Amino acid sequence: MRSFTPAELAEIEARWRALPEGHAWAGVGWTGETPSEVWLFRVRANWRHLPLRAAGAGYFLSDETGREAYVLASLADLAGAIAEISALSPAPLGPFAMEPA
Repeated sequence: MRSFTPAELAEIEARWRALPEGHAWAGVGWTGETPSEVWLFRVRANWRHLPLRAAGAGYFLSDETGREAYVLASLADLAGAIAEISALSPAPLGPFAMEPA
C-alpha cells in the first residue's frame, strides 16, 4: 500500500462534491496531508464506512470489516463502486482481486 498524494485527495473530494443530490456517497474524510487510508461514507438504507487504500497504480475499496470489495483502476470508478455496494449484508460485495488491473 502507499499514501495518497495531495492531487489524489483533491480529486476524491472534487468527485464527491460533483455528485448529484441523492447519490449513495454521502461523505469523505482523512487525517494528515498524505494519508494511507481515506474514509468514504455511504448511505442508502443504512450508513456504511468504506476504507479506500491506494496500491500501485490502483485502489482498493473495502467494507467496514476490511474485506476488499472492489479493485479500482482509477478514481473515476469510485462513485459507481460506492453506489453498487448494498445495504449491510454478510454476502460478498463484489469482484475480488489481489491487484488492480
